[in-house]
Amino acid sequence: MRPAVPFTLLHRAAEWDVLHRWERSELGKELRRLGLTYGEIRELIPVPKGTLSYWCREIDLSEEQVAAIRERTGPETRVGIPVDTQWRRREEIDRIRAEARAFAQDHVDDSFFVAGFCTGARVRRPEAT
Repeated sequence: MRPAVPFTLLHRAAEWDVLHRWERSELGKELRRLGLTYGEIRELIPVPKGTLSYWCREIDLSEEQVAAIRERTGPETRVGIPVDTQWRRREEIDRIRAEARAFAQDHVDDSFFVAGFCTGARVRRPEAT
């Protein structure tokens, strides 16, 4: 069960449009300190998840609050969400780094390359896969 939100915070959330930027930030932080998830906070105030995460980055929840969040959200809320969506990009970056490392090792004796000058040699760009 979601933690009870005090009436004062609900009232401030209702006045979202007239709050100053710092007041909005403080409201988001106070809601997080209560132990609400970002999703639950976003039901109360219209704030992007990234902004909310930025505001709350230094807030440490207690073990009880973390356990309560896990109990409320459970594994069924992540059904259909990929666990790792960036693996292809990381593999591509690793491949590009390996090619760049090999190229640099082949040209480490070239003083112009080391100095950062182009010697007229064309750098081969990897073909798109």
